[in-house]
Amino acid sequence: MGLIAPTRAIVLNLDADVDRLYRITGRLQALGLSFTRLPAQPKSSFAERGARAGYFACAASHRAALKQIAANGLESPILVVEDDAVFRDDTVGQVAAMMKFLPRDQWDVFYLGCRVDRGCPAGAGVPLTVVNAGFHTHAYVAHPRAIPALTTYIDDAIRTNRPFDTFTPFRRFRATPVLAVQEAGVSSSEGRVMWRLQEYFTLATQEEFYVHCRELRDSIANPPLPTADQKRLLSEATRHYGAGQSERAGSVCDQLLATDPAHAPALRLLGGILSARGDHQGLKTRLLTALAYRPAGEFYFGLGLLAVRLGYLTRAAEAFTIAVHRDAAAGAPRAHLGRVLAQLAAATPDPPDCFRALAKRPDDPRALTAALLWAASRPEICPGADEAVVAYRAALQLDPGSAEACQSLADLLDSRGDHVSAAPLRERCRMIRESSTRPPANPFAR
Repeated sequence: MGLIAPTRAIVLNLDADVDRLYRITGRLQALGLSFTRLPAQPKSSFAERGARAGYFACAASHRAALKQIAANGLESPILVVEDDAVFRDDTVGQVAAMMKFLPRDQWDVFYLGCRVDRGCPAGAGVPLTVVNAGFHTHAYVAHPRAIPALTTYIDDAIRTNRPFDTFTPFRRFRATPVLAVQEAGVSSSEGRVMWRLQEYFTLATQEEFYVHCRELRDSIANPPLPTADQKRLLSEATRHYGAGQSERAGSVCDQLLATDPAHAPALRLLGGILSARGDHQGLKTRLLTALAYRPAGEFYFGLGLLAVRLGYLTRAAEAFTIAVHRDAAAGAPRAHLGRVLAQLAAATPDPPDCFRALAKRPDDPRALTAALLWAASRPEICPGADEAVVAYRAALQLDPGSAEACQSLADLLDSRGDHVSAAPLRERCRMIRESSTRPPANPFAR
């Protein structure tokens, strides 16, 4: 007799990610699954790994989850879930049905969702895919028999500085269709603001947005082209565009974007072509795909420009604010944010003096910081706490010494119950006020 489907889950969640815990709790409760929260390892515990610290902290978290399952007994499977997993409504019933098709004692890992780079159907009419090469560990069941070997495998991966989430030596199957995907790779507040930016793109709910982003990302199965081929194609597209052959240039750009949706130079060129045609839908699709693949400030900036063209100034301000938060040194997002905020402020009674400075220089960092602090308190511009959080964080990127931005953001996070994130901001605010000898952060305050 095969194993029964899991009725319990272990959720990996960082202490600081209160919002994610809130969301994953609701999702698992909706499925009728009980769960145990396991504190995830912070990337600071692998600081010596540099840019890959977060990756190996994730590996250590999965190792801890598997060890906890083993310590509690191996008689029934448990679902291991990262806190950004999003599930289909019928996940529990589908898992029970699919696990009946798993070859008895001939499988090690059953993914509810993962990226498959190489694989094949498990058989005619079988709702499973054999995974020969793939990755992602946001939702999976490990066979109790395989847990000791999986734990050793992750130990070796951490020790030798190699990937852990491929589970290469093990027999792996993935649910077909996929039952679980991940949220977009953005912070909690940014994710919710980003979702609201999609309202004019007809994505009805936040969950649909996360699923949409991850499906776009996972649908790109081909590896990026070699750098030399990318340069050749980009040069060819630029040559066609310069010769007035925009159709051919756009076609070549799409070839590039088919394997690397976040290829910024190709997207910039294609964006100009689509804008000239008035093809807002085409530009929207490319920008969403790029954001799903890599949530860079440049792509938020593109969304902001599109929102301006469509007349959505509040949405444009939100997109430009995230762009500034992600890259405060970039002048164009700052200038456009300053102009849009000035337009929005002109419709309000008695706008602050900072907008006079923005009228002369829209990308002025200090004037823009003051404008963001003002905007965060205006419900017609920042209608929710998430928009305000993003605005305060962007203000801190522009002026890291702004005690007002620190204090306001800390107060807002505390009011939402996120005391873990608020505490270091309060300490930072105290240090700024004790050590600062410069003028107030908001020179335009009356």
